[in-house]
Amino acid sequence: MNLNLAPDPSVTRLPVQIRPLPREGTESFIVRLAHANHLKAAYLRDYLCEPPHHKGAPSFSRLGAATGRDPSALRDTLEGTRGTCGECDAPLPATKPGARSPRQHCSARCRQRAHRRRHRTDQAPHPQPLACEFCARPIASTAQGEARRWCSSRCRHRAHLQLPDEPAVAVLVPVLSEARPTAGCQHCGTPIDPGRTGARRYCSAACRQRAFRRRKNVRNNVPARDSLISS
Repeated sequence: MNLNLAPDPSVTRLPVQIRPLPREGTESFIVRLAHANHLKAAYLRDYLCEPPHHKGAPSFSRLGAATGRDPSALRDTLEGTRGTCGECDAPLPATKPGARSPRQHCSARCRQRAHRRRHRTDQAPHPQPLACEFCARPIASTAQGEARRWCSSRCRHRAHLQLPDEPAVAVLVPVLSEARPTAGCQHCGTPIDPGRTGARRYCSAACRQRAFRRRKNVRNNVPARDSLISS
C-alpha cells in the first residue's frame, strides 16, 4: 500500500459517495464504492493504483481524492490503525471484507481469553449449603441456582411416602420404619409397611397366594390342607 498521504490532484472525485465503516478494510470499501457508482470493482481498484502501470495495492492518495476525504483519516478508518486489541493492546489488523462487525481483538487467542474472563466460574457466588428436608444432610443448590429440597432421589421418594398430615421430619433413614405406622400381614401377621396408598395387605407374594387359595377353598367348601393332615 502506497503511504503517500497527499491527495492526488489528477484523480476526479466520484459523483456518489459512501460512508467508510470503522476497520472495514480497503478492499471492501472499494467494492462498495464501485457498486454505488455503477462501476466494476476490478476497474476501480486498478484505477486507484499508482500510474503508469496501475498495479499493486491501491493508493490512499488517489482513494482520498476520489472520495473527497483526507487520505490519513481514511486510512485510519479503514485499516483501523488507531484501534488496539482489547486484550493485549496490540494494533488491530484490517477487518476482512464482508465482515458484519469491526474487529475487537487482534487474534483468536485474545478473543478466547476475553471470553473466558467474562465467563469465569470462580467469579460466580458460591451457593449456600442447604439441608435435606428428610435426613438433614447438607446439600448444594443446582447449577441453575434453584435450591434442592432433598439430597438424593431416595430421600425424595421416602418423603413422598409419608402421610399427608404428617410433616417432614429431619431424621436419618434407618429411623423411617419406626416413625411410619405399620400394619400386619393378613395371612401370617408379620409387621409390614402399608405403602404409599395404605393398600398393602401381605408381606410377600407367597402369603398373598396362600390367602387366595384359602379363600378359594372356603368358597368351594374344600377343607383346608392343615385340617386334612391333622385328621
